[in-house]
Amino acid sequence: MNLSDARLYFDNQAVQRKQSLILIEIMLVLLIVAVAIGVIFKEAPLTIEKARLSQIMSPAFDGRAKVIEYHAFSGDWLDETDPGQKYLLKTSGRDKNGQEHERTTSARIENIQQGVVHIEIQGRMKNDPAAPPERWSLRPAVAADDAPTVLWVCGNRPPPAGFHALGEDLTTIPPDENFSICRQHGSTSKGQP
Repeated sequence: MNLSDARLYFDNQAVQRKQSLILIEIMLVLLIVAVAIGVIFKEAPLTIEKARLSQIMSPAFDGRAKVIEYHAFSGDWLDETDPGQKYLLKTSGRDKNGQEHERTTSARIENIQQGVVHIEIQGRMKNDPAAPPERWSLRPAVAADDAPTVLWVCGNRPPPAGFHALGEDLTTIPPDENFSICRQHGSTSKGQP
């Protein structure tokens, strides 16, 4: 084997190693893309539910803002008996049998008592206008010394240690069917229902 043959032999091996490295890099990129797609598909239903939930919970956000503003200016907790604006959410999809259907969910502030925002929700689980409305309470919780820190207690969850929730909880939604935000984030979340 002369020098030019040896160089040609080693050049061929270098090309083959480079090709195999490129193949390994491509396989790693495909693996990363596959994992990312899997994560996206796993999180997609939760993201859709959160988007739908934020529309249904619009009255809660409005009511919470009213309560905080009133409390900041007066030092008392708001009592308001006028029903609030009704928010409608129309969704469409397919049922288990593949039939196309449309569902209308509505939510509104039923009233505000002692700072507690009572929300009336119609059609959350079923598209049955004759079904009785469900109620969901969003209660302010304050520290025992009535400090300016206010946490919001989701549905029928208890307030955290050192806090007490105000008003009466009128939630009729079972705890295991409660809004996903309440189930995931424990009993309260600062600044969010």
